[in-house]
Amino acid sequence: MLTTALTICELHPDELAEEMADSLFSLASLMNSHNQPKAALSYAERHFEQRMKVEMGRSPMRKVAVTAHSELALSYMLNDRIKEGLELSREAQLLLEQTQEFRNGKYWPTFPIIYQALMLVELGNIADAEELLLKTIEWREKRYGPNDTESFKSVARSNIL
Repeated sequence: MLTTALTICELHPDELAEEMADSLFSLASLMNSHNQPKAALSYAERHFEQRMKVEMGRSPMRKVAVTAHSELALSYMLNDRIKEGLELSREAQLLLEQTQEFRNGKYWPTFPIIYQALMLVELGNIADAEELLLKTIEWREKRYGPNDTESFKSVARSNIL
């Protein structure tokens, strides 16, 4: 179904630019979740390129641009391209920190930080990984309380939207 959607989008690249980016993201995400990192990387790179075309000139970029950064970072990480993935995760975090939701304390760059932490551990930088994760836990406890069990679901939903 997703490859058919992509094929249709490729036949109408100008009219379906947004849908093409969404299809490429879905394919990259699906491949990553099915432990097919090489296939995922191909779709993630195409998604990133397509999403940046769609987002060109928007300031600030929408969260979907952050998703493109994060998905490509994840794909790089799963293909042992740790330094490139780390750089993209940091860019994703910076983009999210420009949003009003972040400035209002309503949103936290959870996934970019988790990916950064994993890659920092891979590079042997445990202290920086721990610092990022502790800041994330601190924010989540302030926002949702220390006994929260539902907040991750809301973060996952907001990242998908």
